[in-house]
Amino acid sequence: GTPDYMAPEIQSYIYSYASDIYALGIMLEKDLFLKMQTENPRLKDLIESMTQSDPDNRPDMEHVIQELRQAFIDNLNSTPAEEIQLNE
Repeated sequence: GTPDYMAPEIQSYIYSYASDIYALGIMLEKDLFLKMQTENPRLKDLIESMTQSDPDNRPDMEHVIQELRQAFIDNLNSTPAEEIQLNE
């Protein structure tokens, strides 16, 4: 994998679903969150939990999906449609 997206435990040859959660968190942070015009505290908290150093402290995928869904619903409800923009 790409070093910037690899979970810390990969260096010790330990791999689990939590490692994928970490990588997804980094992708969200670098590729999605930075492109969003509005800040969403729920999304920031989710990314922080997904990128914890200790894999046991990362959420499972079901929780990630629920939080992502709710973060985007919150964003749509609080921002008029004409103001929602993604930077290209």
